[in-house]
Amino acid sequence: MSQLAAVLLLVACPTDLNDCRETGAPQPIYESAMACRRDMLAQPSISLDGKQLLGTCVAVDPAMIAEDAEIVWDVSGKRELSAEVRLIDEPVATEES
Repeated sequence: MSQLAAVLLLVACPTDLNDCRETGAPQPIYESAMACRRDMLAQPSISLDGKQLLGTCVAVDPAMIAEDAEIVWDVSGKRELSAEVRLIDEPVATEES
């Protein structure tokens, strides 16, 4: 039985980074983080519509598969994509907490 280990997240962004959107990955689910990274590095850096493609491999805890979870992502002003898997009912940590 195979277990999910990583998800390839691709995001297409215009030059000003104002309207970044998730885009489909050729194979979004991987059994190993290494296979995900290999495929991520093989992706083009520009989408068909001229937007910059950013990618990251998001580690997935196999125990979360049975839970309601979502991938939460953000693009920094330095064009760096960060992402994590969160349980949908999990509170978001703030600097005050």
